[in-house]
Amino acid sequence: MAHAPELHSQVRALAWRLSSGEISWADYRERRAKIVNAILNGEQTLEYKKPVVNEDATTPKHHDTEQVFIDVDAMERPPSRMPAYIAVGVLVAVLLGVGWILIQSAEPPVVASAPEMNLGPGEALLDEFVRGGEWSTQTVSTLTQDWQQLSAEAKEATKSSALWRRLQSQLRDQINQQRILMSVDETGEAQALLEHLQALQRALNAT
Repeated sequence: MAHAPELHSQVRALAWRLSSGEISWADYRERRAKIVNAILNGEQTLEYKKPVVNEDATTPKHHDTEQVFIDVDAMERPPSRMPAYIAVGVLVAVLLGVGWILIQSAEPPVVASAPEMNLGPGEALLDEFVRGGEWSTQTVSTLTQDWQQLSAEAKEATKSSALWRRLQSQLRDQINQQRILMSVDETGEAQALLEHLQALQRALNAT
């Protein structure tokens, strides 16, 4: 019997029930396989009947249900995996972005190195003494001698620097401190250091 578009075979009727939600996809696959095997084995014949359509209040009255055709091949086609691929791609992109942010945050910040300062001979002498931070008779005496050996030009260049003003301030504090210690020091060390400090002060202020 030639296929008539207004009739449904057993297979198309089964597909109709699937599209109507009467059976699940698994039931449809199982039942369809049984029908096809039975037809191929000669146990059943391929029959065409008018589809049985249940009354549906949502179906438009002008809609001819006898002319509704179902694309069985489209229903049997495996579902598209494109949405899954897109979701995986988005997830990978997010993970890569998070990883890049974590790597950037883990790297130590770039700290600009302080520019090198070219100190003159007088500034280098005072810088070494200030960095050492030792105010003893020996170190003060050595600084006084080294300062006196500098040229007049080097001394004048140094007196305009911040190092020279810093040393002068620290020197005044040390002199005041030794004057206080002299009143309680019976060893004479405070007196000796005071004399060396005053000698350094005179040498620095000499023209």
